[in-house]
Amino acid sequence: MPSIPQGTIVVTGATGYLGSHLCRILSRYGYRVLALARNRQSAARLVRFAPHTEVVLVKRPSEISDFLNSAQVDGLVHLASPNSATDGHNVEPEIVELARTIAGSVLNSSLRFVVSAGTWWQWNDLGEEVPLNDYANGKSMQQLLIEEAVSQANKNSITVIPNDIYGPVDWRSKLINHLLASALSGGTGKALKLTDGTQQINLIHVEDAATGIFRVIERCMNAYEAPIATYRLCGQDTLSIREIVATFEKLGHRPNVFFDDLGKPFGGRMNPNVPVPPVPGWQSKYRFEAFLQQELTK
Repeated sequence: MPSIPQGTIVVTGATGYLGSHLCRILSRYGYRVLALARNRQSAARLVRFAPHTEVVLVKRPSEISDFLNSAQVDGLVHLASPNSATDGHNVEPEIVELARTIAGSVLNSSLRFVVSAGTWWQWNDLGEEVPLNDYANGKSMQQLLIEEAVSQANKNSITVIPNDIYGPVDWRSKLINHLLASALSGGTGKALKLTDGTQQINLIHVEDAATGIFRVIERCMNAYEAPIATYRLCGQDTLSIREIVATFEKLGHRPNVFFDDLGKPFGGRMNPNVPVPPVPGWQSKYRFEAFLQQELTK
């Protein structure tokens, strides 16, 4: 990877799965990384994983604003969001409140650019930008608010759209992790009830996703980036849920699942082939089957 000028990057959502991998990559390439965290336990876990990361504890959006307005930083990577899009409560206000905080800081701080994460739930299977739930609505508003702020301040706003992220030591409640746990237990335990299984999912390894965001940061630091842009972070494997289960079977480990042929995918049909361009100069390298084989033979 080409050399980059040293800089200071703030990361929200740094203690999350993708955020922690990004912090480690940034530190590896000479950046000073300031990670915003809400509790000491998750901060300690991050520091063990990315030892050179500096943690800043914040409890409220106003504390984020105060920090950004007083610190000398080059860029902000905004990955923080509510814990789940499917936990039954409307998360849109939380996403928008944090986006307003960041937008205000763009106008009043030394920030040169903001890289923020959107969601592929913003598009339906016809390729139309139709947010499928309140989480996607919040992410759409986030993008608009930050882009409006950078336009006024003559700075950069880059939105990245990661597809379904997977990888090792993943503590999140995600489909791949549930299937993996079931397969490793020999298919015992309570069966997982899935949808009809036809929903397509693009799978991207967490290292690929973090490297793609790093590439965007590099472009912003070197003034190669447009003032406002949106890119997708996609992996090499687009599979239906049935094909994902079949991959487990091919490797000799069938998870205990059954398909509801009358059911519909949660939230409606989502489009894994988000109709926006990939990150320039970046390409994913990990394959899902190779990852799965490694995990199943540990």
